[in-house]
Amino acid sequence: MEGALVAGDPLAALPLHTRTFASDLLNMSLSGSRDEATTRLLDTLKWFGDASFEESAGVQIVKWVAGLERLTGTERLEHGITKNFCKRVALLASGLGAGNVEKAFRDAFRAYDLRCEVMHGSRSQNDEHLSRNLTFVHELTREAIFGALSMHHLLCTRMKDGRKESMGRVYDQFTSKYSGLFESLYCALRPPKPRAAKHRSTQR
Repeated sequence: MEGALVAGDPLAALPLHTRTFASDLLNMSLSGSRDEATTRLLDTLKWFGDASFEESAGVQIVKWVAGLERLTGTERLEHGITKNFCKRVALLASGLGAGNVEKAFRDAFRAYDLRCEVMHGSRSQNDEHLSRNLTFVHELTREAIFGALSMHHLLCTRMKDGRKESMGRVYDQFTSKYSGLFESLYCALRPPKPRAAKHRSTQR
């Protein structure tokens, strides 16, 4: 879908299963006993909505990626945070593997890199480069949210287990199918590590 739906029934344009999954989320959010999976998805929707009111492309990207991190960061990792983010976003944005997983992984890596450029100060939040890349980050986040609705339905409606630990296990089960692809993509995309300088001893 492109653009805003302003006439007729806006929900009619959504697939039936998506409406069902959204209904499940609404019911869970109003039940008074929100589990981790429900809370994380609602937080992501808030990040997504908040970004829509920002004028700066850089701030929008940071908020969208923050929402994706909230969806995918189910455990504390000392190493491999970017790889973990990319493979889980790729899973969600590809419809749990039904779409182009490789493209989704590449887009997730690019989006995370843009977020780091803003957060670490290498680019202004109003940099034109960020504006030119705004659309793909928006699309990636939107598609990942639709995928997260499917995962939420699996966890909370079918498995009846929306704990953080269960989220991590389901992510790992789905992404294990693409472990070789993800590893090769990550190695190709990440910048090479700088070589340590060799010190030569000099004789006097």
